[in-house]
Formats: sequence, C-alpha cells, structure tokens
Amino acid sequence: MEKNNRNYEWLLEKYVSYFFIYSFIGWILEVIVVLFLEKRLVNRGFLMMPILPIYGFGAVLISIIFKNENYYWVNIALIGGFIATSLELVSSYILKDIFNLKLWDYSKMRYNFQGRISLITSLFFMIGSVLIVKILNPIFERKIRRYKYNVWFDFLLSVICIITFLDFVSTIVK
Repeated sequence: MEKNNRNYEWLLEKYVSYFFIYSFIGWILEVIVVLFLEKRLVNRGFLMMPILPIYGFGAVLISIIFKNENYYWVNIALIGGFIATSLELVSSYILKDIFNLKLWDYSKMRYNFQGRISLITSLFFMIGSVLIVKILNPIFERKIRRYKYNVWFDFLLSVICIITFLDFVSTIVK
C-alpha cells in the first residue's frame, strides 16, 4: 500500500509540474506570437502570473492519455489536436459566459468556427501534441524525477499552487 501511495504522490508531482511548465511555455509562445504580429508586448493571460492554464490543462490531459510513448505520432497528432481544439472551444464558452471574456478571436482566419477555434491553430495543436509526448515529456520527466519525493520541491510546488489560486481568485473578484 505504501508503494501505491508513493507512486500516486510522484504522479501528482509530475502532472502538477507539467501543468506549470506547459502553462508557462504557452504564455511565452502567445507573447511571442503577439509581439511578432502586433509589434507590442502583451500579457496574453487573464491571470497576473505569466501562465496560460489552458495550455497546462491540455498538456496534462494529453500526457495522461499518451503516458506510454508507444503511440504512432499520427495518432498522437490527431487525438491530441482534437483534445486541444475541443478544450479551446469549451474554454471560449466558459470564459465568455462566466467571466465575460473573449481572450482570442480567430474570426479573421480562414476555416474558423465562430472565431473560437480555427483549422490553423488546430494544426499547431497537433504538432504541439506530438512534441509534448515524443520529445518534451521525456526530457521534463527526467528533470522532475531528480526531485522525486523531495520535501523542498513539494513545498515549492505547493507555494506555486497557492499563488496561482490566489491570482485566480483575485482575478475573479475584480
């Protein structure tokens, strides 16, 4: 039983770490894209922290589904792209209906649906899914595994979770 609890703790550490890593990478990518397209620096998230949780949720979901690397890259691309696009579509409705926010608009792009999702971004999600499963996750897992069951690492993750929660709450209260 102790071994199962330790394995659960490790999975929790791994996926929480993935969430923050990919949320930060997503924020960086979005800032770079806006900087390139609009020639100005913009915080692309609705939180104060430099993270975009939708990227973290999507990456963790894809990581859990494809936890074994034995999948063909085409399957990862198709299923991962579908998952990420679906998550983006659902998130756009939640953000609009609950928070009255519209954080992205693809209406000027070809092959979009209500400006909420587009074929081009779905293709990027497909590529990103393959990169996550085949390249990035193995690298990040090796790095994170160094701190497996480390009290200070767990403490740091806990502090980051608390700060993120407070950031989220303060954003909603505004």
